[in-house]
Amino acid sequence: MHVLPKIGDAFMIAPLLAIAVELAAAQELLKTFAYDVSHHIIGRLLPPELREHMLGYLTTHFVRRHWFVEYRIGEWPNRPGFVKFMSLTEYELENRSDSPRQYPFIYEVEESYSPEIGLARICHVRASVDGLPWIEHKEEEVQGLLKHSGPTVTYCEKLTIPRRPHGVYRFTAESVECLPDAFESAFIASVPVLETTVRVLYSKDKFTVHLIPSFGEESAVLKTELTDGDQWVLNTPILPGQCFLVRWNLIKAAPLVRS
Repeated sequence: MHVLPKIGDAFMIAPLLAIAVELAAAQELLKTFAYDVSHHIIGRLLPPELREHMLGYLTTHFVRRHWFVEYRIGEWPNRPGFVKFMSLTEYELENRSDSPRQYPFIYEVEESYSPEIGLARICHVRASVDGLPWIEHKEEEVQGLLKHSGPTVTYCEKLTIPRRPHGVYRFTAESVECLPDAFESAFIASVPVLETTVRVLYSKDKFTVHLIPSFGEESAVLKTELTDGDQWVLNTPILPGQCFLVRWNLIKAAPLVRS
């Protein structure tokens, strides 16, 4: 049995019909927009080789869930114009593909600014699963695993990570470098990063330090001043190829002026 609406019911039905029409139009607009994006940005307007490159760039198997970086900056004794730059990086990695994947655990340092060969060194690399050691190399062992290419010293070890759900895979590396007292160091993301914390420990009466991200707005970086340094939390994901810079300058005393 069908009940015909009364004349007064039209005031209730008309707004509902208008909403339904608007929703249908919105859905059609979203379909059109998605079509334009797929066919124009990564589609027919791009040459095939560039299209394949972009699709490869946008495809990733690994994600860093937490990334913690700590720098310690101080004057290097008996080496004016240089600082002792100690770095620690630690992150948790997830394999989000549908099968086990080989992950290249890579860490690099630069020797080009060192006043003597061999001053830059990788001190410690470690990988663990659920807190249990997986691989660990102290400085003596690391030396036999390093590759030298010009001024760059690289440690690389390929490890297989199972598909999710899996345990907590944590990777840690530490190094010491001799760098100029006015310089900047860049950490570049090789895989997407969801959460990042950067801590820089230094003497505030001797140095000025700034963190500069290559992405996002200033509001995406939350700074906390510490008694012995500063800490920044990046409230936005980092994509592969993006980076943050830590820039420091030694505060030099003004020369005495004789009257």
